[in-house]
Amino acid sequence: IFGASGDLAVKKTYPALFELYCKGLLPKHANIIGYARSKMSSEAFRKSICKNFNVDAYGDHALQTFLTRLHYVSGPYDTKDGYAELQKKAMELEADGLGPAAPQPANIESNRLFYLALPPSLFGGTAALIKNHCMSTSGFNRVIVEKPFGTDSESYEVLSKQLAGTLNEDQLYRIDHYLGKEMVQNI
Repeated sequence: IFGASGDLAVKKTYPALFELYCKGLLPKHANIIGYARSKMSSEAFRKSICKNFNVDAYGDHALQTFLTRLHYVSGPYDTKDGYAELQKKAMELEADGLGPAAPQPANIESNRLFYLALPPSLFGGTAALIKNHCMSTSGFNRVIVEKPFGTDSESYEVLSKQLAGTLNEDQLYRIDHYLGKEMVQNI
């Protein structure tokens, strides 16, 4: 999750992932790596985000188990340096059977989903750096962009062309949380 220490991720994305985990709706061996500019350890990151989780409904054991799946990498969004660290962490988790979730059989693909909870001005560069430094070679790769996708048709076209020049359409998912808000609330 890019923008991992931001308001959207902390207040909405991570609590939703915790709910999905508690309801058995996340893949059994899934781990989540947060990526942001804020410098902190994985332990400090875990402490900073869990205050918004519905622990009363699921219990402390569920929280502690879920937190073992969360990891954090700090780095800039506009240079390859942090992306190399992110790739290293992802490969480390994959080599370890995806960390504490459970050992992974050798024939299972390592799928990666990159969730961009970033300002739209960072989408194009971040997608290019992900493609060049962080894609899985043994499974699928998906990039989800979450934010208002432009302010008008012209800005939408600019963003769309930036991403289309980097990613295949089947790798790209766009969520405009203003346009989709009512639909998602109704689901």
